[in-house]
Amino acid sequence: MVATQQVLEAFGQIAQDPDTAPFSNGLNLALEVGYSQSALEGLPEELWRRFCGLSAISEWMPLSGQERVLEVGCGVGLDCHTLAERFPGLQVVGLDGCLQMLQRAPSHPRIEWVQGLATRLPFPSASFEVVFFNGLLNLNSERARILQEMQRVLAPGGHLYGSEIVLTHSGSPPEGTNWYS
Repeated sequence: MVATQQVLEAFGQIAQDPDTAPFSNGLNLALEVGYSQSALEGLPEELWRRFCGLSAISEWMPLSGQERVLEVGCGVGLDCHTLAERFPGLQVVGLDGCLQMLQRAPSHPRIEWVQGLATRLPFPSASFEVVFFNGLLNLNSERARILQEMQRVLAPGGHLYGSEIVLTHSGSPPEGTNWYS
């Protein structure tokens, strides 16, 4: 739980001032990972200024446009907004554990913002046809629990999509490494 608290505090600081992030974020990152300039144009600056994802996942997920969709670890909601804009029939729910990020998330008529943890999703079983995440598992040691929760809230025949960091070597980080600062 200490690591989870550290992650929430770090992202709370980024919500307040994105220039304090110890990693790439913002518009340049969004463009680097594949968002098109046209997809970002017209969206509130708040969305891409605090973007901390790993890919343009919302640009490549194959959706029919009528699903109920959950993003786990949504931050301020860039992916939620791009999906809601692309597919007017979607019902989108963005969940994040960091209240400061959700407080900065611009409102949208088809997006519901929920504060909660990925290890205890506050939804009934089989609630969503699509669940996705964009850089979540690397920040949490309870990966198996998170994946179980995502599977639980997926409707039968539903789809799980994710973008994640993959280590290219084995072993643990050096002693004393703080992944959350």
